[in-house]
Amino acid sequence: MTRSQDNIDPDTRVNNGFRGEGVYNRGGSSYIAKYTGIITDDFTISASYGINEIDRADDNADTNTTLITDRETGEAYGGWVVDFFERGADEREVIRLDFDYYIGDHAIRFGYDNETLTSESERGYPGRFWYRYQQDLSRVRVRENYQAPAEFGTDSEAIYIQDTWQVTDDLVTTIGIRNEEFTNYNADGEAFISISDQISPRIGIAWDVNGNGESKLYANFGRYYIPVPTNTNVRVAGSELFTQKTCDVVSIDSDFVPTFDNCGGTAIFGDGTQKATLEVVDANVEPMYQDELILGYDFQLNDEWTLGVKGTRREVGVALEDVAIDFGFNQYLEREFDSSCTLCSGFHYYVLGNPGGDMTITTDPDGDDGPLVLQAYTIPGADLGYPEVQRKYSSIDFTFNRAWDDVWMLQGSYTWSKSYGNNEGFVRSDNGQDDAGITTNFDQPGLVDGANGNLPNDRRHKVKVFGAYSIQDNLVAGANFSYQSGRPKNAFGVHPTDDFAAAYGTASFFVDGELVPRGSLGNQPSTWQLDLSLTYTAQVGDYDLVLRGDIYNLFDNDSIVETEENFEFDDGTPDPDYDLIDRYQSPRYARLSASISF
Repeated sequence: MTRSQDNIDPDTRVNNGFRGEGVYNRGGSSYIAKYTGIITDDFTISASYGINEIDRADDNADTNTTLITDRETGEAYGGWVVDFFERGADEREVIRLDFDYYIGDHAIRFGYDNETLTSESERGYPGRFWYRYQQDLSRVRVRENYQAPAEFGTDSEAIYIQDTWQVTDDLVTTIGIRNEEFTNYNADGEAFISISDQISPRIGIAWDVNGNGESKLYANFGRYYIPVPTNTNVRVAGSELFTQKTCDVVSIDSDFVPTFDNCGGTAIFGDGTQKATLEVVDANVEPMYQDELILGYDFQLNDEWTLGVKGTRREVGVALEDVAIDFGFNQYLEREFDSSCTLCSGFHYYVLGNPGGDMTITTDPDGDDGPLVLQAYTIPGADLGYPEVQRKYSSIDFTFNRAWDDVWMLQGSYTWSKSYGNNEGFVRSDNGQDDAGITTNFDQPGLVDGANGNLPNDRRHKVKVFGAYSIQDNLVAGANFSYQSGRPKNAFGVHPTDDFAAAYGTASFFVDGELVPRGSLGNQPSTWQLDLSLTYTAQVGDYDLVLRGDIYNLFDNDSIVETEENFEFDDGTPDPDYDLIDRYQSPRYARLSASISF
């Protein structure tokens, strides 16, 4: 993918034209081998091995030219092309073994799977700095960010067993258990987090209510453990240098780089050193998991139509986050040891743990031979000031299905759902942070103020209808209709009382010093669209040929999908772009495709 930028003269504000191109390499290759063998009539085995390789390098990006922008106008200065470069690659290697054994009314399946993820990464701002001019170029916010080249890895493996038991002619139960473990490695190849004995029960039951195969009442419960993303290895267990300060501009040179003075304090989010494992991971950390409960009923209305209703509940039980503990750590040391934490700058200790509880790390809080020594410190959750992570999803689905009879079919659903909590997950779509596992969520206690509310992926109402009609034996037309409610709206600003949270700039749920809770400003407009397709199949010799044409968003609807949610600049002044449109629905487009199989 190529990208060009305009080049603005900071003195005349004249557009000097084309800056250059940056090439993003994205994609890769996948290789999979699978074997299935029938050993006896009652015993089968399946084995598979696969490798997926992904390239994510910005090879042609000029990483020596400093990133310079105007914070208030969005104008870009200098010769930079890519605003954040990354040179890296990912490899995923998977091994899986499954065994199926049939005995009487039981179908027993057991197996093993192993997954090894490896990430190579070098990343940062071009020129290592980002100068953001403010107040008509008289002030500048200076950010330094750089992650040295390194390789990180994650190993996860699991064993499982499941028994599907035909209890009676009308009742089937499925009972299983899965045991998982995972280990994440830092840049030195040392394990910085390793958790085992993650026992996951899986229980299901299905009952043929009338005993004639025309209705089914079912229930399923499962616990699902979620490993730490490999990207977290890069950010938490790497040697990232990340600082920020705001200064007065003295002068600007011909490359638009400022000379500055009168800087305020420097916020150090990462000091460029790789910290010891016991210093960045809570010694009593628990694995992250989510529970899911499903209840449903399907029934056959007649020979052609089937109706159904299903309720789903998902809830996070324990969550993992990287949290800054400086403020709470210092409070604890002053009270219990009558001494302060010299290293607690507000951004020194980012610890991977479970928010809402105590955290234990091994460190020397004053970094010298003073009254505090290298030892394990358990900081109470009350001092840290973080709530527990909450994410709750509830939904009810109503479905209908008219089976294909070689002429036409129709199926559809209506879903009412609610997604609520203070943490969307490993990424944040409301502020565009797709850095898995490392977002502003829970970075400071103040950033969680007002965070409980309707989450960005909350879509209260959804409708989906799909149909197909056979015009002739080898020509089928299809239509797909979809509708969904708009996402919740927010307003982000600068925290008025938590200085450490305020250092993140426009990242809290405050506007002009007043709390504006998550999702409390209504919703974006609802969206709908109609897609059409036409599929032609033919036999060409020994080959099956399929030709297909699709038209997406036939009526070219252009409803608003996202608006600017930053109400303030990082210095607390109003952002005039607030509530302006960031993204519309994708416009109408067509796609032609052909495939051949043999």
